[in-house]
Amino acid sequence: MEPIPTPIRDLAVPAVALHALKASLLEEVDVSVVTRAMYEAGIAAGMEFGRGFEAALEGVDPRTLPQGEFWERLSRYLRRCGWGDVKHVERHEGVGGLRSEDWVEAHGAEARADSGCWFSSGLLAGLLSELAGAEISVLEVSCRARGDDACEFAFGSETAIDDLYARLSRDQPLEEALAEL
Repeated sequence: MEPIPTPIRDLAVPAVALHALKASLLEEVDVSVVTRAMYEAGIAAGMEFGRGFEAALEGVDPRTLPQGEFWERLSRYLRRCGWGDVKHVERHEGVGGLRSEDWVEAHGAEARADSGCWFSSGLLAGLLSELAGAEISVLEVSCRARGDDACEFAFGSETAIDDLYARLSRDQPLEEALAEL
C-alpha cells in the first residue's frame, strides 16, 4: 500500500513526547538502536527545519549572511520554534559547536549516564546539511540530561565527527580530542 501524498506541514507536539518515545523504545531495544532511530528521525525533521529557516529569511540566502548574523538568526528561529537558545562556539578549524543551557530535549528527561539529545543531534545535522548543501554530521558532546551544565553539539564533516567520537569514546577530554584532530 502506498502512502497518501500530503503536503509537508509543521506539527506542534509537547517535548515530553520525545521523552516518552525514548523511554518506551529503551524498554524494548538496545540503547544503540534507539540512539540511531532518534538521530535518523531528527535528520528528516532537521531538513524541513532548514527549508523553514530559509523561507523565514524571505529571499536572503543564508550562505551569504555574515557568520555572526547567521548564527543569531538561526538561534532566534530555533527559539521561536521551541527548541531553545543556542550559541555558536568556535571549537576547532574543522569542528564547530552549538551550546544551549535550555535545550528542550533535555528538559524533564530522566537523568541517566547514557542519556542524550539524540533526536536533536539528528535535527541539527539535517538542518545544517540542508543549509550548507553538503552533509554535516553532529555529535552531542555534553548534555544536561547527563548532568552537564549545558547541551553542546559538535558539528563538521563525517570524518572529523567520527574521529572526535572515537577519541571521546576512549574517555579523552573534549579539548584534548579537538586539539589532536
